[in-house]
Amino acid sequence: MAGIPLERIAAVKLSKVYNLSDFDCDDADTNDFLKNDALVHQDEMIATTILFIYDDKILGFCSLAADAIKLSDDERVECIKDRGDLKHYPQYPALKLARFGRDKAYRGMQIGKNVIIPWVIGYAKNLDEVAIRFITLDAKPKRVPYYEELRFVQNEHKDYKKKEDRPVSMRLDLRVPPMAPTASPPNLRK
Repeated sequence: MAGIPLERIAAVKLSKVYNLSDFDCDDADTNDFLKNDALVHQDEMIATTILFIYDDKILGFCSLAADAIKLSDDERVECIKDRGDLKHYPQYPALKLARFGRDKAYRGMQIGKNVIIPWVIGYAKNLDEVAIRFITLDAKPKRVPYYEELRFVQNEHKDYKKKEDRPVSMRLDLRVPPMAPTASPPNLRK
């Protein structure tokens, strides 16, 4: 990533000590969430927000929540093939990438592709105490190709059928190797 060494980016849990006023990802709804709702969601144990910081500036953030995903019959056969009697489960454990944004000052630096998404994948894979098979998200229709580049696929279960101008339910199977980031994503600092 040009100009920002990945090893100097910190991943930190959102708290009141961070000044969010300068953050602007060019999306009013996402900005409003981070500045006004993220701490409330965290306090209410709805979603946890992680900030990605470099030189005291917020590059981006993601909010994570527990989730479960239903798979269509065809998806279950494909995802669980040769795994015994796992096809009968109605839902599978997932981590929801509930919100995600990158400050517009860092546009074109692939913060999402090289920092945030690899960090979420690494975080989910390293949770030894909880099983997580998929990362899920609801993509804005115009962002679907971006997530498909990162190996997310659209969910086919009838409960997730696309509706015009509605978010598109997508998933990433953690057993399928993701695209390799250019370097290791940052470690979470407490």
